[in-house]
Amino acid sequence: MFFPVSVKPRTRIGEIAEMEIKKRLSAFSNPMKPTFDLGIDLYCELLDAGGVPSFKYFLVQAKGTTEFQNKWRRYFKKNTIQYWLQQPYPVYLVVYDMSSEQCYWMSINEHKNDLLKKIQSPSKKVPITIDKSHMLVEKEFVKQINEDITSIGFSLNLSRGFPQFTGTGYVKKIPLLILSGPVIHNIGVNIRLSLLFLARHYFYFSNDKDQAYFLCKFLTEFDKQHYDHFVLMGQICSSLGKTDESKRNYETAIEICKLDKNWDKRKTTSDTSIKDIIAYIQKEITKL
Repeated sequence: MFFPVSVKPRTRIGEIAEMEIKKRLSAFSNPMKPTFDLGIDLYCELLDAGGVPSFKYFLVQAKGTTEFQNKWRRYFKKNTIQYWLQQPYPVYLVVYDMSSEQCYWMSINEHKNDLLKKIQSPSKKVPITIDKSHMLVEKEFVKQINEDITSIGFSLNLSRGFPQFTGTGYVKKIPLLILSGPVIHNIGVNIRLSLLFLARHYFYFSNDKDQAYFLCKFLTEFDKQHYDHFVLMGQICSSLGKTDESKRNYETAIEICKLDKNWDKRKTTSDTSIKDIIAYIQKEITKL
């Protein structure tokens, strides 16, 4: 008995769709096939005029259909959606319609909030719909890619604690956003370090003690969990003849050190022990 081997229609449609989508993307980018298919079919780099690589990357999940009605709808696994949303580059779902030989698309980044809400639902899969009016036209598609790259870059920088302006013109904007706990923490860390660097610069190198005092005073009010800027404030106050204020800041630094039970446990062998730090601060007090 003969048992023929055949390629399923769905597989053929998928292969044709990926090939056609890649051909269209090649007009303005350099699409490449990843080694493993984890929900991304093509890694692409935008090309500038003359085919020059732009170092701007985007990712594509390719799908195919025999006939695209007014809307195309497909269900995706939640871990696939999460994988798309975790990418450092914008992801696009592109559908090739074999009947019209046209491509239609959607930006995952543009629909991020809606997709995040759908992930929270009890259903196992997430429905995604693409409207037929969203035909792949190079100018519009590239415009969206550039907007998404800017948006994702802003989000990544913000998550690391580096807020930035939006907009490319002379007039910049500061978006009104609800910040998560980790983002607030990271921004706070960067504010502390930035003020500390500035205060040290004005005190040690520019000899602008008043500016150093102003910055460090704000820092001691902003962050009461670290001893080092209280020590610096003690030094600045001492140089300005503010003896009582200097002593108060040194004493605050000592109290912060005493409360840190993890310093000696986590420090490296080259780091100063908490006991020696306290001894140094106490010595500075005796000089007042």
